[in-house]
Amino acid sequence: MASPDEQEEKLVVPKFSSFKPKNPEKENPPKANEEHESRHKKHTRDDEKSRSHRHREDRDSRHSGRESRQHRDRDRSRDRHRHRIQSRERRQDGPEKKKSASKPEGVPGLFVIDTKGDPLIIRYGGLDRSQVPAYHRREGRKILGSEGRLVLHRDGPRDLFSIRMPGEGFHSGRDGLRSKRPKTESRPAKRIMRRVGAYSESEEAEGFLALTSSRKRKRDQRNEESSDDERPSYRSIEGKAKPRQQSDSESDKDSDMSIDAVAVDQSNPLKQKSIQLSRRVKEAPEDIDAWLELVDHQDALLKAGEDLDHTVLENEAHSFAEIKVSMLESALTNTRSVEDRRRVLVYLMREGAKVWTSKATAKKWSEVLTGDDNFVLWKAHLDFLTANITTFQYDDVKKMLLDRLRLTLNRLATEQAKDILEEAIFVFLRLTRFVHDAGYKELAVAAWQSLLELTFFRPPAIDNEQSALDSFEEFWESEVPRIGDAGAKGWRQYVEAGGDGDAAEPQRAAPITPSSSRDVYKAWGHLEHSRSQAAKLPARTMDDGTDDDPFRVVIFSDIKPFLFLIPTSVLSEVSPQLIDAFLLFCGYAPAFKASRWTEMACNDQFISSSLVKLDLQPTIHIDDDDTDDWYRRQPRFDMGITATPSLSLLFGGSEWFHYIPTTSQDPLLSSLWVYEALKQLVHGAGVESLAQYYLGMAFSNDQAGIKKPAKALLKQYPANSELYNAYAVAEYANDRGVADKVIRAATEAPSLCAKWYKYLFHATWSWMDLEAGNVGLAKVRLCASVDETLRGVVTEVPEISNTTLLKAQQTFTSSFHESLISGDAAGASTLAECMALLAYLTAPGSTEPTPFRRVYLREKLSGFIRQFPRNSIFLALFEWSDASLRVIDETRDLLYDQVLVKGHDCVSSRAFAIQHELTRGNANTTKNAFENALASDTCRNTPALWIYYIRFCYAQKQFRNKAKDVFYRALRHCPGSKEVMMEAFATLIRDMESEELRAVYNTMTSKGMRVHVDLEEFLEKRRAEKSR
Repeated sequence: MASPDEQEEKLVVPKFSSFKPKNPEKENPPKANEEHESRHKKHTRDDEKSRSHRHREDRDSRHSGRESRQHRDRDRSRDRHRHRIQSRERRQDGPEKKKSASKPEGVPGLFVIDTKGDPLIIRYGGLDRSQVPAYHRREGRKILGSEGRLVLHRDGPRDLFSIRMPGEGFHSGRDGLRSKRPKTESRPAKRIMRRVGAYSESEEAEGFLALTSSRKRKRDQRNEESSDDERPSYRSIEGKAKPRQQSDSESDKDSDMSIDAVAVDQSNPLKQKSIQLSRRVKEAPEDIDAWLELVDHQDALLKAGEDLDHTVLENEAHSFAEIKVSMLESALTNTRSVEDRRRVLVYLMREGAKVWTSKATAKKWSEVLTGDDNFVLWKAHLDFLTANITTFQYDDVKKMLLDRLRLTLNRLATEQAKDILEEAIFVFLRLTRFVHDAGYKELAVAAWQSLLELTFFRPPAIDNEQSALDSFEEFWESEVPRIGDAGAKGWRQYVEAGGDGDAAEPQRAAPITPSSSRDVYKAWGHLEHSRSQAAKLPARTMDDGTDDDPFRVVIFSDIKPFLFLIPTSVLSEVSPQLIDAFLLFCGYAPAFKASRWTEMACNDQFISSSLVKLDLQPTIHIDDDDTDDWYRRQPRFDMGITATPSLSLLFGGSEWFHYIPTTSQDPLLSSLWVYEALKQLVHGAGVESLAQYYLGMAFSNDQAGIKKPAKALLKQYPANSELYNAYAVAEYANDRGVADKVIRAATEAPSLCAKWYKYLFHATWSWMDLEAGNVGLAKVRLCASVDETLRGVVTEVPEISNTTLLKAQQTFTSSFHESLISGDAAGASTLAECMALLAYLTAPGSTEPTPFRRVYLREKLSGFIRQFPRNSIFLALFEWSDASLRVIDETRDLLYDQVLVKGHDCVSSRAFAIQHELTRGNANTTKNAFENALASDTCRNTPALWIYYIRFCYAQKQFRNKAKDVFYRALRHCPGSKEVMMEAFATLIRDMESEELRAVYNTMTSKGMRVHVDLEEFLEKRRAEKSR
């Protein structure tokens, strides 16, 4: 607000050399003042008379929304000119004011000392602009003392500074920042326009009359100031704020404003990249990689300046999706090859589904798929149909999957068998996962039982597919134990015995405790859930409960469309992928990860949902008093991990991460059933490569009883050196003495120490002593692999000569290179481990543990995460090392910057981010983590995450009223998941009305979901019981 002295200032006419005005004080200043007062009163009366007229004009102006840009430019020029004149007068009248002004003393509230501060400054990155008085930064936002090299610019709520580089701004010449010369480079010609004089108190005397009153001018100026901050235009490839083109009237801005604009451009790499990519596609429109990179860049623009605490608004996402669709349509018209066209089409159809209506999208899909059976296009179409509640039907999607399976297998005669069968296995996995999620669990499990029997237990005399299916039908209908069932011997044994086999014993159904709730829908939900849990495996004809539910018994005609034969010639090549697919279906991590199809399945949100495990009530919290003891708190070892399987993960015990989930984690299928299936594959089918994983499964189920299954494996595979090593590591978790005996016996057996296996045993032995704290003995164990005199050492540690150490180093190095040349990756990995271990044991200071800085550990882990962004072990260790209480959560920042980005984003990483917020964050950050995960393309259709989100919202008092909305969103994105629909009858039963529950049930039946208990019959039964 202006002071009284400033209000009484009188503007003077600018002084020119050719014009010297007379001294106004010597003329008639009282007369001028009187004229000004009378004119001001007249304007006041006119204002009061025409106030209603001005209101109508303002309303019409706002309604039309049109204002001439020239008027705005002229007003802005007027403001700047008036401001400069006033500033010049204040500088001239400064000494006089200093004499007359009195220093305010004792004015209450003039100065305030803030003793608390504003904690929201750190959260929002700046001051609350509404609490800061309006001010004008002079000198074009240049920083005082920098001579123009540093300039300030606005980035959202924050004021940032930038360094003006050589060739920019005023001081930019040949010497860059050191130059004292003004810039002399040529600039585009500017239109010179006469500045309209500023409004002054003596307008009439200066030769013009104001057409509007001062009050109206002030209101217009305020409107223009608000209109300068244009609302963001999300349809711009430049980012969230679309820059408008500079007009001729705007080109006459001050040089200070242009300096500010240059600084903003240089500090915005996203905008620079947008310009570069746009130039690339304009210069080379056939460059599809540039088009796709430009489309991907829109995601970075959408997330610019945001973090994990921010949820992208729906209109923002929709607007950016429209931009991407427009770009992809332009790219499609410039494709030159079939492969490029498919790449663009897949991207276009995925993004178009977010913008187009369901009917329009379905029509476009029918046009795209005409005459093109490309797998990637087909998979994108399948994802659309599976996640679109409008068009979803269980029978239609199931038929589509079965048709694709047949179409793929029909190409066996013309294309390479291995590639065709790998695609067929993926389609089969997706098919059975879909059937299982829809509630037909028995059918899905029976399909896997039949395929495994046909593949691994096929009689050698049967080669023809038709004869094989006829023989297998007889085996299936006999209801003898099948793979996974206790006492199963397999199809081969059944044929060799001449079809003589005893059927499995009838199973008695476990009693179901009736619900005590008076709510009929809640009682029905309890009964339906209990029946569904009891129907995880296919039943036999004589089992209890099969009379009321015909789907419990799976006959051969039900599974026949699923079956196909894998030729014996390629079985060894595709069997790892088939076993991995079976483990993924059962909810376990894959054993081999030897195929890109397995990697695709692990990252497929419709398949990997069964691997998601979250603890909604974690017990680990960071307290202020415990920040110094962060190293004593262990990471979470019981959560599912994403990594390559190794012995330390299979047999880590309670002190390390578990690759195979324990029985307490409630896997999708019974762990005992999966264990039996693996046991029969290893022992009955002779799949030796699966032995270590099977032993790890036995260790997970019963750690103390590992000796019995290990002895059986070693008896069947006595020459398997890696199996001996695995057994030693498993025993180390139970009894160190037994582990030493196993390793010593293995090193003394020449048949087991061939090639690089002796280095494997000695490295394992050395690790055991190192973990026990015997560094000297660990060095002896490792060097004993090249010096036989050290193999008999038990307790006394001899001195190892330098010659022995050099020999060990040279042996490990030469053998490592030989393994690399021969293509033996396992041997090269073992020898590289020996080299690293020897370097550590012989390095100075390795004799005892030494302190380390936590920041150093985080730096190393951060580098590992950059190389392996999906490895959840590195993420968990980084989270563990980041245990102190700080405003900035480094784990969250690392996830946002390196992990949850396109190309690396996956379901497991999103689950880790949510679990991190559940453990370290609060309810709001956890909710944002859920929202960000379910808004991403990689997790939008993951049923497990939606179920956890519904339960989380319902458990939080502040979010309970939103749980129902989350449920309907989940229903829209996961129409093929019965578990999602059943949340209405379990978690949300108290908040759902009877009509809503009835609507959910009708949706289940109309979409083709499996229902065990008919609701109408259940209601009639309840009414009959009440009437008694």
